Amino acid sequence: MSESMGGRRGDEFPAPLGRHIFNVSVSRNRLTDTLKTCRHRAPRQTAFALLTFLLAATAGAAPPAVTSLSPAGGERGTTVAVIAAGTFDAWPVQVWSSSPSILVKAEKEKGKFAVTIAKDAPLGAHWLRFHDDTGASPLRPFVVGGLPEIAEVEPNDDPKSAPVLAMPTVVNGVLGKSGDVDCFRVKLAKGQTLVASLEAHRTLRSPMDAILQLVSDTGAVLEQNHDVRGLDPELAFTAPAEGTYAVRLFAFPSQPDSSIRHFGSPACVYRLTLTTGEFVDFSTPLAVERDREATLTLRGWNLKEKTAKLGKSEDRVGIVREAHSCFDSPTDKSLSPPFTVTGFVEKAGSPSVVLVAGTVGKPLAIRLENAELSLNPVLRIAGVDGKPLSKAEPAELNGEIDVDFNPPATGIYRIEVRDRFDSASPRHAYRLRVASAVPDLDAKLAADRFLVTVGTPLDIPITVKRLHGFTGELVAFAENLPEGIAVEVAPPAAKPDPNTATLRLKATKPFAGGPIRIGVAKKGDDAFRRFASATLADFDRPTRYLWLTAMAPAPKK
Repeated sequence: MSESMGGRRGDEFPAPLGRHIFNVSVSRNRLTDTLKTCRHRAPRQTAFALLTFLLAATAGAAPPAVTSLSPAGGERGTTVAVIAAGTFDAWPVQVWSSSPSILVKAEKEKGKFAVTIAKDAPLGAHWLRFHDDTGASPLRPFVVGGLPEIAEVEPNDDPKSAPVLAMPTVVNGVLGKSGDVDCFRVKLAKGQTLVASLEAHRTLRSPMDAILQLVSDTGAVLEQNHDVRGLDPELAFTAPAEGTYAVRLFAFPSQPDSSIRHFGSPACVYRLTLTTGEFVDFSTPLAVERDREATLTLRGWNLKEKTAKLGKSEDRVGIVREAHSCFDSPTDKSLSPPFTVTGFVEKAGSPSVVLVAGTVGKPLAIRLENAELSLNPVLRIAGVDGKPLSKAEPAELNGEIDVDFNPPATGIYRIEVRDRFDSASPRHAYRLRVASAVPDLDAKLAADRFLVTVGTPLDIPITVKRLHGFTGELVAFAENLPEGIAVEVAPPAAKPDPNTATLRLKATKPFAGGPIRIGVAKKGDDAFRRFASATLADFDRPTRYLWLTAMAPAPKK
């Protein structure tokens, strides 16, 4: 999911169809346009105990609720039969996709869907939302792959009797119960390198902390891996001799408890890639300049080509396009902001160093990202004499770091990046962005789905974090509002909060649901607009894919 997504980043969104804006400080509607709804629609819901989500009362039915998809993905150019675990009070439901190359249709049987994937669908995870006229589900990921795919077949707990698979393949499976172990055998020639890579917790949020093992035909464990991509394992094994080997998969719960056991549940869905062919783990540099071609270094196994060309308009998962200079590696010369540099912690216990030119009175905004690789970063800023000036660590493992640094004098400063555990590897890569700390803001919402009842105004508070001295009055706006939904000015609060803007929506007729966008702008500055994001609770990540449903009021008894 090139979670890219100015201001802060969140999910990409289809091009807006129009815009509604109102001034939060003036008692009149600044907008008169209305627009028709997007064709993309969406699904699913968890109970939101927030002002507007008392939706079941109107019809005695709750919106769709989806907890997992099986399989959780499919191959390009195929149609996949998918079962959605959850509840559907009404059937059929509709499904919105974040990508127009993925079409989802409900089958006759409740909970079953046909997912058609275009031949040119972008590889990686996309978002699906299940919805009806009572509301929508939370977003669920669906992964598009480029290899043949199969479904796991039970029983397969014993590595000696597990099925022998043709490669390359992606196995869609589930550790369905406590104690479950899944095994798959593969035939390898001497010197062949097998790559086994699991997608489960990091992408799908399956509640599992998995372990992969490579087992010989005598039962000996030859290779094992636990955590490479967050809690998901990945291993590469070069066969010392021709033979049949088994890949064994089991898991512990992602949230540790007092038990010690092999964990499993119907929600523990996974995608296991098995291949002796080309496998790109990641590509560098991790940032390239916007609208420019770039040469990428491919990092992985069994690669015939070590580099690839990235066109001016091409995007690739894990690589960010920047509007300023980008560097493939740190240099022994100082860099002048703004810039982004890709670096590695190459030696255990030793930092990677980036030299930056700083000017007194010109504060810098520094952001360090590990691109979801192996680095657990620690960032330190020092003078060229090595005297420490600032140090920062993320709040959680594998997190990102944001630092505001005000150079005490004009000169050269050292930004040192190291691993929290003083480890190093070819995957200990980072992306460091340094720019002037210009006034900005970050806008947040408490939810990603909203329900408005016809005739009853809905107030949506937008919480604003002002950055680097941002000042000014704010204008809240909404885009992609359908016909029958209007923006009004919310009455001023008794004690106005300069860090909160309230968007008021009013519906004149029911609306079965569709995507919208919400944001804030600086009054009098049409160029300064920031979209608001909401945190997906299941994934602990921001999204700008918002959903609105309008319902008729409950009939009077």
